[in-house]
Amino acid sequence: MKFPITESLRKTILAALLALVMLFFGLHFLMEEGVHVNQIYNALVLCDRLWILAGLLLSLVYIGLHSEMYVQSFKSLGLTVDRGEMTRLYLKRNLISVVLPAGFLSSQAFFGASIARSQKVHTNDVLSASGIFSTAGLLSMVVVVLPALGWMLTQNILPGGAVAAFVVVSVLLSSLVWAIVNFVQQGIVYRNCKHYLPAFTARLDELDWSRFQIRYFLYVLLLSCLVEVVGVLHVYIAVRALGESASFSMVFASYIAVLIVLMTSPFLRGVGAVEALLAFVLMHFGLSAVEAVSTAILFRFFEFWIVLLLSVPVFVFRPGSLVVRIAPAVLLLLLGIVNILSGITPSIAERTKLLSNYLPLATSHASAALTVAIGIVLLATAYYLLKGLRNAWWLALVLSAVSLVSHLIKGFDYEESTLALLVISALLYQRNQYNVHTNINAIRNSWVPALMIVLTCLLLSSYGFWLLDHVHFGADFTWYESFIYACQSFILIDPAGLHPLTAFGHDFLILIHLLGGFSMIFLAFMALIPIFPKFQNDENALEKATQLAKTYGKSPLDYFKTYHDKQFFFPQSGQSFVAYKNTARYALVLENPVAPDEATMIDSVVEFDQFCNNNGMRSIYYRIPESSAALYRSLGKHLLPLGQEAIVNLNTFSMDGKEKKSLRNALNKIEREGYQFVVHEAPLNSRILQQLHAVSNEWLQMLHRTELSFSQGVFDEKEIKNQTVLTLENKDGKILSFLNLIPGGSEQEANFDLMRRTEDAPNGSMDFMFANMFLYCKSKGYASCNLGLVPMSGLEHPTNVSENIIKLAYEHIPRFSGYKSLRFFKEKFEPIWETKYVAYESQLDIINLPVALDRVVRQKIPSNWIQP
Repeated sequence: MKFPITESLRKTILAALLALVMLFFGLHFLMEEGVHVNQIYNALVLCDRLWILAGLLLSLVYIGLHSEMYVQSFKSLGLTVDRGEMTRLYLKRNLISVVLPAGFLSSQAFFGASIARSQKVHTNDVLSASGIFSTAGLLSMVVVVLPALGWMLTQNILPGGAVAAFVVVSVLLSSLVWAIVNFVQQGIVYRNCKHYLPAFTARLDELDWSRFQIRYFLYVLLLSCLVEVVGVLHVYIAVRALGESASFSMVFASYIAVLIVLMTSPFLRGVGAVEALLAFVLMHFGLSAVEAVSTAILFRFFEFWIVLLLSVPVFVFRPGSLVVRIAPAVLLLLLGIVNILSGITPSIAERTKLLSNYLPLATSHASAALTVAIGIVLLATAYYLLKGLRNAWWLALVLSAVSLVSHLIKGFDYEESTLALLVISALLYQRNQYNVHTNINAIRNSWVPALMIVLTCLLLSSYGFWLLDHVHFGADFTWYESFIYACQSFILIDPAGLHPLTAFGHDFLILIHLLGGFSMIFLAFMALIPIFPKFQNDENALEKATQLAKTYGKSPLDYFKTYHDKQFFFPQSGQSFVAYKNTARYALVLENPVAPDEATMIDSVVEFDQFCNNNGMRSIYYRIPESSAALYRSLGKHLLPLGQEAIVNLNTFSMDGKEKKSLRNALNKIEREGYQFVVHEAPLNSRILQQLHAVSNEWLQMLHRTELSFSQGVFDEKEIKNQTVLTLENKDGKILSFLNLIPGGSEQEANFDLMRRTEDAPNGSMDFMFANMFLYCKSKGYASCNLGLVPMSGLEHPTNVSENIIKLAYEHIPRFSGYKSLRFFKEKFEPIWETKYVAYESQLDIINLPVALDRVVRQKIPSNWIQP
């Protein structure tokens, strides 16, 4: 199988090869100069710490200047954006520009849409602001570099070869500035771009420059010049940190060399080449090879590596990301393991001796046992924390705080306490993610037997101590002593002064410890596990939902919102309802709530989310239309494109024309073979229903499928009997395929549900059915016909990693090839495509969505399971 090498891939490969050449050039330079790593290490270790601190602080200024450049770039377009978000944008763009060529274009591909959504601006505004940002960066090189270059030329500071290179670069920079100005004025550069790069030019022509304010652009240019000044200062600080003197000419010549490499390096930001050329220039000014290379490395640390290190956590640990969401649970699991290991291993002798001056030894031993017990509970808690339970969050927070103290008391183990403090910080930072509450009323009946079991174990332990002969422990216990010893052993503390004298006594203590440990785990499990209520039947709920759907319904899915498999939630207003199905952890809502207006819809979503939280569930809204996307984003939800829905315009649909010739030929062939299209109006008789049932069963067996519901119907004779059914029949009247028309939210849009056929149906039978259905619906006065969803399709321009994965799976994974075939089938009818979304709260939800969706489409829920 040949892998096609596209032009884009070829450019990427060339850029990567150039980066490797630059890296090789840097390594070759080090080898030629005879510089060893240990020499560089020794030089860097001896650096002046104050100069290093100054360089680090200046790196923060460097990041802040770039952030402010973005802010002022948007202001030049009359827009106000969040400064913190612009800082994150710069750091993320910085990271992308390292690993991908063409940093500006790559960053737009990755972050343009997300920035537009978060800052409530148009995507073209993000493109314009980024273009202003990049243009100012290029112009600042001219403003700063050319005067310095001219001064050094007049002073005869630079060698002839370097001067020639700098002159060439200056000419190129000047030419670039002229080209930008000429393009804006629509001169010869603009005309050539329009001829050779029509798509690029058309994209720029879409931008609205009428709002452009030159004052703020000058601010951007000034800030960009300050960035260059910071770069010069970083060279100066790097030289001084190594104890060497730095002249004006040395610093500027070195920085210009850096700019030359950066402008010609599309990949990895000139790693290797920057260090080598900078070291070469510094050696020209009198530094030794070791000093020059060490200075170059220190400069790159200030300007490149420290910024890159800050970019990684901003990119990975962005708000709402999966890593941030699961981090507290992972850290809590780690703390539980550390607690257990720390509790069963001896403490450091020196620390224990120091601690004994302040605390009795028994307290340290008790703390060690408590640490192990907490560790066991934390392991279970981490699992429920991952599910978003509020009770788990509270328990994790309390136990982490106790762990922090117990580690210090046990043996002054500040390392473990530091981990506990990190867990507490992570829990507090992510506190808003844990909002799934356990229904107290639902678990009250389960807690009573749980407490009875634990109490019974404790009383039996006390009774065991009381019964034991003095032979085993050297004493006869009173009831009070037995109870105290049992309580201490139950929480894994060895009672002071209690020493078993026999093997039976030793085994008895181990048994009590085991009972206590399992009891604590059992109680923690009962406190955390969400016990989901079965919703009380309301006999009028279905009737009420159906009436609301008829009154306020606007969606083609409204028919399925009142289907017999749905559960209903009615907000307090009484004017709306939510149709959903739930699994143990999730409530999947079918599209929008049915409501009279947007305000009521928002209230319904908020109330339903709270209902889910109170009952230990998380809500996911399935097949959200494009028109409602902004509403869910305003409520803080994330959206993921699910696919596209096809809608045929019946007013313009026709079987005439050259492009429909192949379709007409296929339909005419079916008619010539004696097959006919038949309309069966409701109510259907038993003979027709029996044939339809046979076709449906054969279709299910042929595809090895079972009936699925939720956003589609199942074959139900009671439902189909009262619907119009379109059939393909042979000359003997045998039904070979059928479609059933269902009511929708709009009287102008036709909808169908089941599309089934027998194995011996003629080729092209579905084309025949659809074409005739369109003509029939058109004759009935419908303006359009909804053909349903094609999952995973329509992602032409993905904006994030999740969307890129969906697009990749749709296009290249054979398992999803059926969706491509479905798209191709519907495309022949020239439909309008509308994107549908899934709305969710956390990245973890979208991972669990396939499993939750599979459960709800397969489960059969009685119609009397509805919310009171």
